[in-house]
Amino acid sequence: MAAFDPLEVCIVAESESGSLFGFRLKESHRIIEFSGSKEHKTDLPVGEVFNRKIQDLLNKYGKRRFAEIVRGPEPFTEVELGVVEALRKYQIEVQPVGNQFQFNIKNNSSLALEYITLGAIVIRQRIVGSEKSIPYWGDGRLWLDVSGIMPGQSAIRFQSCYHSIADPKDIQIYRLYPSPEDRRYFKEFPEHFQFGK
Repeated sequence: MAAFDPLEVCIVAESESGSLFGFRLKESHRIIEFSGSKEHKTDLPVGEVFNRKIQDLLNKYGKRRFAEIVRGPEPFTEVELGVVEALRKYQIEVQPVGNQFQFNIKNNSSLALEYITLGAIVIRQRIVGSEKSIPYWGDGRLWLDVSGIMPGQSAIRFQSCYHSIADPKDIQIYRLYPSPEDRRYFKEFPEHFQFGK
């Protein structure tokens, strides 16, 4: 994408899938609309382009979801803030063992959680029906069952992750911490959890 002219006004948004879309309004009042890495020019009035994009978003998400997006996420409640604080106090060490992972967990918090959401990046994917693998980049989630690990206790848990497409040595596990806008992807908040919906 070309560098932005300092005399441009930019309106940029990130879709829920993570792709960028937006408008650039030059001093000449010409709109340059872009989505991802593609851009095209239009001679339509700014208001009309903007209204069309708003209508596209309304059609895609529906009035209720669109209103939620515009309003922004509700801040964490006191209970949710307690969960976020507890997450930061869990110590987790991970290592591949056979075709799964061994998680050494220590609960240094004052809460006992049911799950901890972790990130998982597949860096090499196994070729079906072969011992070979190819470079790949897939980012996903792993919900680690930590139920029954009370405050002050430690435990070892074994869990597989994407074992049908990759060897554990080709998967990187990392910590994730929720923010109000993405709490629906975290099992730590069961009343909001909607992953894949």
